Amino acid sequence: MATVVKIAESAKSLLFSYANPHQRHVRVTVACRDAATGPAIAEQVAEYLRIDEVGVEVEHHHITRLVLEP
Repeated sequence: MATVVKIAESAKSLLFSYANPHQRHVRVTVACRDAATGPAIAEQVAEYLRIDEVGVEVEHHHITRLVLEP
């Protein structure tokens, strides 16, 4: 959970400190080797941000691809 909080707080800091007030967009990318971890973390970060009424869109790339064992 600490990772989720760190990612979300960093995004909020950027969003409210550095972004253009008329176009406040921050893109956060979560990538993990484990096929389930990345999407789960992304969803948790989104929920954390939504609690603070930050508009969030989550897009999962390659979620339909098969997981291949190395």
